[in-house]
Amino acid sequence: MLLLQGVFRSGTTALFRVLRRDERLRCFYEPLHPNVLHHTREARDARPDHPKSSLYAEYGPLLDRLKSKLGSPLPNWPCRLDTDDEAPALATYLHCLTDTDAEPLLQFNRAFWMVPWLAQTFPDASFVHLVRDPRAVVWSQLTTDSGRVRMDWPLLGRWLPFSSSTRRRAFSEYAYFGAYQLDEYFEAGLRLLDDGPGNAVLDSALQRLEAVREAPPYVKALALWGAQVEVCKHHAQSAFGPRSLRLRYEDVCDAPCDPLRSIYDLQNRPLSDPVREHARRTIDPSRRRRWTDVPTAEHRFHEGIEQAQIAGLMRDLGYDPL
Repeated sequence: MLLLQGVFRSGTTALFRVLRRDERLRCFYEPLHPNVLHHTREARDARPDHPKSSLYAEYGPLLDRLKSKLGSPLPNWPCRLDTDDEAPALATYLHCLTDTDAEPLLQFNRAFWMVPWLAQTFPDASFVHLVRDPRAVVWSQLTTDSGRVRMDWPLLGRWLPFSSSTRRRAFSEYAYFGAYQLDEYFEAGLRLLDDGPGNAVLDSALQRLEAVREAPPYVKALALWGAQVEVCKHHAQSAFGPRSLRLRYEDVCDAPCDPLRSIYDLQNRPLSDPVREHARRTIDPSRRRRWTDVPTAEHRFHEGIEQAQIAGLMRDLGYDPL
């Protein structure tokens, strides 16, 4: 069994699309997504207009079973679980997905604060933590593919070129932080901090959020990346031990076969030929550092990294914060 976790916009979807080419895997995309049943119905109804409908096709045969056991919509899952915490509904749901003759793969973007619980619930699973340069992550979270800023006032983002001082200020002050539930997890982190002591690693990471509570959206997004990645990084190693693997998205882009082979080594299996060939055809190296195409971005991100207090974590992961 394979668990894949990464922050939103870290390349987990690209890696998932590659791995699901392996016919020996039964792959489930974002099982903690709040709209997973809606997307599953779209996939079952063959709605090709939704760009991710096909990713949820594996849920289709289980739809009636999931609804009978858990209801519809699915419950709101907790965002944090420790080793001894009980979450019977979530355990039932995930075991429904993994009850298969094939080898299950679960791809998460929302499990960063529940890694110890996952290790206890699935003691034979392997865990892959995919990380990406936080500047690229935040740039992708707060802009569209064309580089336009996701804004509370969308039309303004279309009218102004990013090179203008007005647009730079808009990115800093008015970028839409609601994309990909970033604001939801930022506020959840603050609530966890307010609830009192958890564990030292989590509390230390969440302090970043408190320090930038009133900061611009891109700074808050950098701090949230730090809180999510640091906790997941620590607990993946401590909870899964030798069954854990941390990969950088940039390395997957540069030479995909080596990181993919390391994933298969966790499973004591050779790299699948369809997976290898699909990776060579589809992984786009140009997506690594799109934020560098904007002359002002480097200065903004340098300030943001300092405010978010993530320079040390970046260095630990092999990224130069300067």
